[in-house]
Amino acid sequence: MTRPTSLRMRLIAVTAAAVTALTGLDLANASSGNAADSAARADTAAPSTRDAAGRAAMNADPATRPQTTRQPVLRTGMQGPAVRSLQRLLTAHGHPTDVDGDFGPRTQAALIAFQHKAGLTADGIAGTRTWRALQTAATPTTAQPPAPAAPDTCWTSADSSTDYAYRCEFGIHPVSGRNSTALTRAMLTKATTDFSDHFPFKGCGQVLKEGQVCSLLPLNVQMVEAPVKVIDIGPDYFVLMSLPGHPEGEDRSIRFTIHVAGNQLRLGVHAWGKPSRSARASVDTGFVTHVWGTYAQQGLRSLIAPK
Repeated sequence: MTRPTSLRMRLIAVTAAAVTALTGLDLANASSGNAADSAARADTAAPSTRDAAGRAAMNADPATRPQTTRQPVLRTGMQGPAVRSLQRLLTAHGHPTDVDGDFGPRTQAALIAFQHKAGLTADGIAGTRTWRALQTAATPTTAQPPAPAAPDTCWTSADSSTDYAYRCEFGIHPVSGRNSTALTRAMLTKATTDFSDHFPFKGCGQVLKEGQVCSLLPLNVQMVEAPVKVIDIGPDYFVLMSLPGHPEGEDRSIRFTIHVAGNQLRLGVHAWGKPSRSARASVDTGFVTHVWGTYAQQGLRSLIAPK
């Protein structure tokens, strides 16, 4: 009886040792599994936290965002704090627009003007390069040296496969000692409410209105028409855009700005858009210099110094 009892005892001891070893292994596996599950949950939650932070950064005003955050691409029709920041920057760089957070035609016109001046693609869309230029370009100072007399001519300012632009600058009248802001606004109001009396071409009526579509008569005869749309009227400027059938082609814009430089009231003209032979020829032949010079020195001058 002694031998069977001893054998049973050894079997019990071996079994107990095996169970203990297996139990320890299961507990170790369970511990490792729980740690892995915790790490996985933490890793799953992290993107949500990062995404929320990213959304918060994108919704913030670009002027207060970290410089490492990529600025949003803005275009016509968009609204929000980013648009408001864009409008403030454009205004600070001498291209005034309403700071209302609404990317409308006025903001687009100001943006295109800035892009032209900065040597960027003038597409009216605020992308990475435009944001960088707005944030790094020097802000105009309030103290300016005396401005020379207006050149009284037009010149090509951009010529590529996608854009042909020209600018003009004409003197209207001396304005020493006058309130320039009040004067330019009054002039613009008069120029757009007595439009056909002073503009070189007839066809758009006496009062110019934003959104208006009409056909200018470049030679003041019915045989030649230049259909345009009034896309913007600001405190000291108005912008026309050519429509299909225009002699210079469609989708070309022209902005007329009445401003003061030094002691001279001036007319600034800026035209841009799809290239065309007729657009280039109008500058090369001196046609636009003659037409817009006449508008400045006869049509607009008569508003401030009637005969």
